[in-house]
Amino acid sequence: MLATKFLDRARHQRLTMEKPEERKAELILFTRSVVLKELNETSVWLRIIERSGIMKAELLIDIVQENGDLCKIFAASLKTARTRHQNDK
Repeated sequence: MLATKFLDRARHQRLTMEKPEERKAELILFTRSVVLKELNETSVWLRIIERSGIMKAELLIDIVQENGDLCKIFAASLKTARTRHQNDK
């Protein structure tokens, strides 16, 4: 996981150092994919918290729902951005 975050950081730095207008679509795709990865990781941790009994399941219901909704939104947004990026090539 640490290696993935390191590679993500390196890729982000490469994209931001180049001309923004040339790499805007790639940067958008990258940023949205990182957000989706983080949301998925959050989902895993929420399940761990729930199963471990650290917090009552009733307290996590809204958080889990919100996380799921955000995952759906960013997955759809990433899919749309990828389609547009491929069509622009």
